[in-house]
Amino acid sequence: MFKTIATDPDTGVEMVQLTDHPTPTDPIYGEQPYGSVDGRRLVVRHRERQGSSLSIIDLETGASRMVLCDPEHVLHPCFHAWGHAVFVPVIKTDRRELIRVDFESMESQTLCDLAGPTQKLSYGTVSQDERWYAAIERDLADDSRSRVWLWDLSSGQGRVLLESEGYFCKHEQFSLDGRNRLLLQCNISGHQDVKLGVMAVSENPGNTPEMHWLPVSGDHTLPPSGHEAWLPGTDRIVFSTRMDEARNGNLWEVGVTDDAPRVVVHNHSYIGHVAVSRCARYWVGDGYHEPVTPLYMGRLDTPKYRRVLDTHTGFRGAQIDHTHLYLTADTKWIIFGSSRTGCPQVYGARLNDTFLASLAAGGSPRERPQPSLACPSDALSGS
Repeated sequence: MFKTIATDPDTGVEMVQLTDHPTPTDPIYGEQPYGSVDGRRLVVRHRERQGSSLSIIDLETGASRMVLCDPEHVLHPCFHAWGHAVFVPVIKTDRRELIRVDFESMESQTLCDLAGPTQKLSYGTVSQDERWYAAIERDLADDSRSRVWLWDLSSGQGRVLLESEGYFCKHEQFSLDGRNRLLLQCNISGHQDVKLGVMAVSENPGNTPEMHWLPVSGDHTLPPSGHEAWLPGTDRIVFSTRMDEARNGNLWEVGVTDDAPRVVVHNHSYIGHVAVSRCARYWVGDGYHEPVTPLYMGRLDTPKYRRVLDTHTGFRGAQIDHTHLYLTADTKWIIFGSSRTGCPQVYGARLNDTFLASLAAGGSPRERPQPSLACPSDALSGS
């Protein structure tokens, strides 16, 4: 079973160690959680000497099972939030393939060959309905160019969706509202400016979708920090920027059709990595305060937020030291990474009823579009 490291004296939230692997282990990336739709299972990555391997952890039983263990050939898992499976590109002798590993059976199957790209691909993202896989091919000779590839997983056919000019695309994420819109972070002018764009995926290969630029950066906000997440069941996105002293905050929410974003919280502490709950009511983020690196959690329908606990990890320039936090689908755990012992491992903040209820108290409700998903913890939070 899991080991409780500490209980925060202010919030009563337990910090639980979920992995104890001999090599550095991380929760992968938080903006689109690597956990099952029922909140029970999650994927972690073990950093081996020549690559990585993946395990699935059961939060109810404490069991862990390695599902892909070919370190030289297992690539970065794709963004696919709270689904029934994890999707992973793997390198074969003469090709790349996309593998699906089922959370329930833990069996794997090959979906398609990733033919076409000749250079390195990004992490990639798989749509909610498991129909589409999108990934970005970087032009290694020109940092202002990239290609967005799209594969139809029903036929295995791939095509170029977008060839960018003057900006480099990254952090691709399919929307979580069933409409298969693709969010792209676009780094412009030698990465001095960052914009966010959305494209609608079409089934017709002859249709070239247009990029819709969100009211982000420029006159609206400081440039995004590189951390953004779709709100499930909506057309809205939460993202962080550099600390904006003039607007007293750096966490924002914006909709695809909005004219301007809004500040989520008026905070005095910088919030870096950000993720949201499956019910689209809560957000979680971390603060860059070494050596403690606190986690914060708040509500999107009020300005209320609180510190959850301190992770005791650092930001030493390596992604393996970052928290990359996210909420499980049932809002019972915040999953995060910490190098508190010197060897990075995966931990969980076990959320209790009292803490969730405290987020509902003292905040004035505000008008905002409501998602179509019910929140598993509504009954606990007193609203």
